[in-house]
Amino acid sequence: MKLNELKSKAPTTGMLYLSTRRNVILRKYDDIDEEIKKLGEISNDEILEIHLFDRKTEYRLVQSAKKSEGLSTVVSDDSVKAKFGEYVVYEEEAFLEECFINGGVNKIIIVNYFVYDENDLLKVCNYRLKEV
Repeated sequence: MKLNELKSKAPTTGMLYLSTRRNVILRKYDDIDEEIKKLGEISNDEILEIHLFDRKTEYRLVQSAKKSEGLSTVVSDDSVKAKFGEYVVYEEEAFLEECFINGGVNKIIIVNYFVYDENDLLKVCNYRLKEV
């Protein structure tokens, strides 16, 4: 996966949501360099998704069967506006069950971005995770 992109694209401090083949980790981090070292210790075959986010931006890296390095994106209000123009936002709190918590954090906010299509139907155009 593209772990080398993390330092330049991910928030320097924030939260990590990591999904592997064995577990889910949700924790705060204070130093992106230290977090990159920790992630580098995990086999790329184990990692399914990495989300590094703060209150304004999310860097997302998702494993792909077609691309060996995975698919990455940066999502923020500004990036959604640049791509889609006008949008509607809906935020909801999500709680993790105790069995999935590894790092003391059990709640995040999911920001859903909606746009109206050519038929005036509301559709989800993107989402991001937001630090509580």
